Amino acid sequence: MTAKNRIDMMIITKSFSPDIEALLHGVTKERLELFSVLVEKRPDDLKQLADYLSRDYQSVYQDAKILAKWGIIQLEGENEKIKLQTPYKKIVLEFPAHYTQVSPVAKSKTSPQLSL
Repeated sequence: MTAKNRIDMMIITKSFSPDIEALLHGVTKERLELFSVLVEKRPDDLKQLADYLSRDYQSVYQDAKILAKWGIIQLEGENEKIKLQTPYKKIVLEFPAHYTQVSPVAKSKTSPQLSL
């Protein structure tokens, strides 16, 4: 088994606060796209990542800081030479079946929609 295959099969358990709605709010389309481009294109630095995403540097930097805080990516360096890396190719979020907080959306008669 090669090192690359071992990384593909690595499972990381991460605990988040019980506020699932806050977590789902934080998982934005832009952050998912950032992660995807980081894995697929392996940009040299944050500036190149922003170029790949056709987004401004500052907003990409803010999203990258959030993903780094969650431990999904790593940031190294300063200013425009910030390098990004991730040991993951896939992120899986699991939610307990016994989750007890019920949001106003869940109480309504319509099904909640999540679009990414």
